[in-house]
Amino acid sequence: MRSDLHRPVSRLPARSSHAWPLTAIWGLVLITVIGCGSSGPVRHPVSGRVATPDGQGCDGALVVFHPRESERVNDKKPFATCEPDGSFSLTTDELGDGAQAGDYGVTVVWIRQTDTPQKMSLSSENSGGRDALGGRYGKPSSPQFEATVTAGGENQFEFVVEPEA
Repeated sequence: MRSDLHRPVSRLPARSSHAWPLTAIWGLVLITVIGCGSSGPVRHPVSGRVATPDGQGCDGALVVFHPRESERVNDKKPFATCEPDGSFSLTTDELGDGAQAGDYGVTVVWIRQTDTPQKMSLSSENSGGRDALGGRYGKPSSPQFEATVTAGGENQFEFVVEPEA
């Protein structure tokens, strides 16, 4: 009996010992390309100020930029809380990272801080205070302000709000 009858038969062509370096190089190129993918949309610094007509800064006002493009309405909303002088710097993922280029409707809600502790709630009752702007600037479906964020632009915005009497 022949001993070579029990050997497995390979139907694949024999590989040259010189082919593995080329395969390794292509593998490294592929890993490098995949690893260099972007970590998300490019964001641009956006800052500004929210103030009353007499120039008073809206300390603690919440500013939210709502994307206007239909394909972006469910994206994260860049937001900021105003400093005592009314200045703000938008955040989407990381503090001060800004917003994507594009068109936005801008909402502003200003719950003034009180000296007495307030119970926080998601409902309108006992929510820690009333919007000092009467809700006029806080509707994403009909924003009173618009802003266009541009790549490489200054992206500084001033919003003048009229408090409730």
